[in-house]
Amino acid sequence: MRLRWYSLELAAAVIVAGWLSPTVAWACGPNFPNRLLTDGDNAVLKPPTADFTVEVDQIQLPGKADMIALLPEDGNKSRQTTDTDLTELREALQKSGLTATERDALFSRYQDIREQIWDFLADQDEHQLRRSYGLTGQPESQPAEPTLEDFEIPKGLPAEFADYLQGAVAYHRKEHERARQSWTRLLDRPADDRRNRSVWAAYMLGRSWVEEDPNKAVLWFEKTRALAREGFRDSTGLAAASLGWQARAELQQKRYAEALTLYLRQSRTGDDGAHVSLRMTVERLLKENQAILAGIAADPLAQQVVTAYIVARGGPRWIPWGAPDQKLVMVWLRAVEKADARDVPGAGRLAWLAYQYDDMPSARRWLALTPQDLPIARWLRAKLLLYDGKIEPAAAILADLVKLFPQDETGPDSSSVFAAHAVEWEDAPAHLMLWGEIGVLHMARHQYVEAMDALLRGGYWMDAAYVAERVLTISELKRYVDARYPRQPNTAPSSRPEKKQEDEQDELEQEYRFGTPGPLGLASAMRHLLARRLAREKRWDEARAYYPDKWREVFDNYMTALRAGHDTGKSKEHRAESLMEAAAIARWDGMDLLGTELEPDWSSLQGSFEMEAASEVRAEAGGAKVVPSSTDERRRLRQHVEPRKRWHYRYIAADLAWQAAELMPNESEETARLLCEAGSWIKARDPKAADRFYKALVRRCGKTELGKKADKLRWFPPLKADEWTETQPDEHEP
Repeated sequence: MRLRWYSLELAAAVIVAGWLSPTVAWACGPNFPNRLLTDGDNAVLKPPTADFTVEVDQIQLPGKADMIALLPEDGNKSRQTTDTDLTELREALQKSGLTATERDALFSRYQDIREQIWDFLADQDEHQLRRSYGLTGQPESQPAEPTLEDFEIPKGLPAEFADYLQGAVAYHRKEHERARQSWTRLLDRPADDRRNRSVWAAYMLGRSWVEEDPNKAVLWFEKTRALAREGFRDSTGLAAASLGWQARAELQQKRYAEALTLYLRQSRTGDDGAHVSLRMTVERLLKENQAILAGIAADPLAQQVVTAYIVARGGPRWIPWGAPDQKLVMVWLRAVEKADARDVPGAGRLAWLAYQYDDMPSARRWLALTPQDLPIARWLRAKLLLYDGKIEPAAAILADLVKLFPQDETGPDSSSVFAAHAVEWEDAPAHLMLWGEIGVLHMARHQYVEAMDALLRGGYWMDAAYVAERVLTISELKRYVDARYPRQPNTAPSSRPEKKQEDEQDELEQEYRFGTPGPLGLASAMRHLLARRLAREKRWDEARAYYPDKWREVFDNYMTALRAGHDTGKSKEHRAESLMEAAAIARWDGMDLLGTELEPDWSSLQGSFEMEAASEVRAEAGGAKVVPSSTDERRRLRQHVEPRKRWHYRYIAADLAWQAAELMPNESEETARLLCEAGSWIKARDPKAADRFYKALVRRCGKTELGKKADKLRWFPPLKADEWTETQPDEHEP
């Protein structure tokens, strides 16, 4: 199958005039969520993140956009060019006075040539692609580059179509001078005889000169746009595309300001590829000497593009491995100040940049020149107040600022916040970052419920879970959950097979979204967290109502088995069976019934990973200066009781199995299996705790097959699948 993605003849500079988009490589392994409460002062002093495209689109251009990029929806520019050419030829033939037979014959011959050009371009693209990936074999066996045969242009065609086609064939045969002669001849015709192909001819004349004489190319691209404004037909958006190609011609002569301005104009035509070209042009510019940088700093539009690029890289406070060098940025800031220190467009962005690089005096100067009602100015003002240790006025600004953003992201059944925010800071919308900062400031002021609520609104699930599990009392947490996330009535399951398939796919994708609520959303996650916390404190009756429907039946089975096992009015055999059942449930479903969201069980990470524990970080008095953990928070941490051992419910399960074994007879194969299995639950992680099961297995069941094997191995023998009381694989743990 041929890849006909674009036409070398009429490419509208989608990836702009020869620039290639950068390759993005993603790391393997799970993606972990953002956290703030373990980040010290950086949680609130970290600068806002910028999106280069958004910042560029805010730069004001003089005049109105009078061109539109006409890009094909499927990205196949070559097919668009061919189809448009054929459509417009057919229209012209209808007005030619030829008979239908003559028209059909001319159209058929023209179409045949056009399709052969299209095939040639596809072959050429494929050849270049194979060469670039080293797929052409040994040098001596490499296939020759595709060539295009010469064609005799059919007589009787409308003159402008004949001239244009002749030039196109010559161009693709790399006979540029011959092509120029054909297109120049076209443009020398009377205006009424070249309404369809004047824009095309001027555009291709510019393309033919880009490498040989960029100055001539610039003139022809300007002519392309002039012809389009005069009303000559531009049905494939070549006037817009000429901006990108002219920018390339300017770049070849290191006229960066002109190139950046042209790419900016191109971006306003609806061609998103211009943003790629802007980014790559700035990267090239930043490698130039200081004299060139100083010249760009004096150009209002180019200065804003360069500043937007550097701001979007984040600065050393944010992502130092991707940010431009500190010295280079200081050179840039000083160059802009020298160019015009009083009236600089985009002063807020310059203040942002200075703040990123810890140049606070410059940040304050530029901020003073920024309209104070701009969101970025207000945000930076709050940052500078925090930098000075003034929490209250900063908190007031942030609380007011967050009102500018949508507030409907955290409905009871919504997990959209987390889908957008769980992995990388670059993915975090501004209002989520604001909510996170507000949450951190609430923590510093002992406003724990308000802090948790703000962190939830910002999508900082693990930070919110820390507050819920380790800082709030159960009563405080329960009041919040009941008020904010009351239980919702069950909804009937969908009967549509495709809907069920979509739900299953959502769950599959959610499985790899670590550290965030599951597919059922935030309300279910908060209620489930509360249920497990209540259950860990044996407040069983209260806990039941907060479990998700999926786990309520399992919880009921666990409670039934647990109560029966401890009912001394029942027989030993019945109690033992019940305790064995409770032990199996605790072992295999313990993460969802009893597990902690954070340490030690890490239910939020599906039990498979561990992270730095917020409780340990915030238990230390040192570290942060602006937003340290308070004495009150540390007191609450000391008073709070949570399990200490990883996968603590395994120990609960093992204890229940031990109680069951105490009710069972010695030298019983069933007793031996139970002791062997229960000990195996904890033997790898805690051999000392498992030792009592091994010793009981040998002492009480030494004549059984498992007992003999254990005595011989001096440890637990492996169990066959049919010897386990429960063979269900653990969904959460390795």
